[in-house]
Amino acid sequence: MDLINYQYLHVGENKIAYKRQGEGQTILFIHGIVTYSFIWRNIAPSFAARNDVITIDLLGCGFSDKAFHQDLSLKKQAQIIHTFCSKLKLQKIILVCHDVGGGIGQILAVNYPKYFSKLVLINSIGYNYWPVQPIISMRIPIIRQLIISVLDMGMLSLVIKRGLYYKNNLSNELLALFSLPLKNIDGRKSVLQFIKNLNTKDLIEIDEQISELTIPTLIIRGKADIYLSKAICNRLHTQIKTSKLITIKTGGHFIQEDEPELISSYIKSFI
Repeated sequence: MDLINYQYLHVGENKIAYKRQGEGQTILFIHGIVTYSFIWRNIAPSFAARNDVITIDLLGCGFSDKAFHQDLSLKKQAQIIHTFCSKLKLQKIILVCHDVGGGIGQILAVNYPKYFSKLVLINSIGYNYWPVQPIISMRIPIIRQLIISVLDMGMLSLVIKRGLYYKNNLSNELLALFSLPLKNIDGRKSVLQFIKNLNTKDLIEIDEQISELTIPTLIIRGKADIYLSKAICNRLHTQIKTSKLITIKTGGHFIQEDEPELISSYIKSFI
């Protein structure tokens, strides 16, 4: 992993890691659970010719500060990103979000609408239709202790493979990227703290406000996503009157690995 190009910004007592390239209107890419900014490596660079591109590691993930006892809820992560954007004096940001990052994006769009001009939700969580397996299992104490004690590469490999449409895309390089922050006990504790803090109430309480969003929104779903129900995207599309829904047959949950060029083309057309 290329650590040289990471930049760091202090938000409160925490150091947030991010990468930034290009000039123009800002596109902020927000990752989901069990990943970090690397998941955008085949997508984000293609926007740098015309845009200011930022890929961020959420608190507790990737190379941002580890957080064993802090609040890592979706609402708190949204507050951190809002402060991050304020410190960098970003305006009219295009948000591109995946998985739980999509939940964070929904909270940001509802609570801080003046900061964001467009919203892209890719295989996003929503409402009370999550969390799902294997996240639920990781909350069980005995399994949690097992993961803290020793990283089970076999289990991680299975989670990734199930999330891909093209199973052969699970290369040693991809597995290494997923597992890099989990190589030490601090990284594993931090990810488990993030999982422990996931709560559907953060999105249920903004349900009515989602219907009031006027921000142009692109919703992308991988038809082969086994982790998140299609009902989430369908309901978001129904509630957000300014939204467009695209379903990609050859996309799993980690659709950035399955169809990066196709996703990039859809987003470019949208923005």
